[in-house]
Amino acid sequence: MSKKLPTAAYFCMEYGLDTNFKIYSGGLGILAGDIIKAAKDLEVPMVAIGIKWKQGYVDQYIGEDGKTVDTYRVYEYDF
Repeated sequence: MSKKLPTAAYFCMEYGLDTNFKIYSGGLGILAGDIIKAAKDLEVPMVAIGIKWKQGYVDQYIGEDGKTVDTYRVYEYDF
């Protein structure tokens, strides 16, 4: 008799799946991405639900006046 695994849904605002796919900003996104990648590797029935941000997360730099400047790039993915 085969053991049936429970089906799970993982909800998170961000997933760090690949550096080219900017839908995460840091630690939480990396952790969430690692969890769903591990579920795939272990063949655990799981679906990940999140948001594909058109502008991704903010990029910051220091301007000439020494103040922090936030920039929002518009990303277009071909995958």
